[in-house]
Amino acid sequence: MSEFFGGVGRFIIKNKDTVKVMLDLKTMFDRLVKNKSTTDIFIERRMRFIDQIIQQQNLDVRYQIIDPAENKANQLLLPKN
Repeated sequence: MSEFFGGVGRFIIKNKDTVKVMLDLKTMFDRLVKNKSTTDIFIERRMRFIDQIIQQQNLDVRYQIIDPAENKANQLLLPKN
């Protein structure tokens, strides 16, 4: 079992769990799904960490692109105008 800290909250992930990842940035979606590299060192280091967890825990990861307006994390993270 692993704990993973995401954009909002903490998640407990067990071996062979199915994890659904919803992204509102096309660049991140392409990085994760199509394994396109980026020049951002921060992102690349985090991706190595995430890839390691996926392999160690034998996770079934499913990615989905969503509209930024549908991103519920934005309501918690972004200031209200």
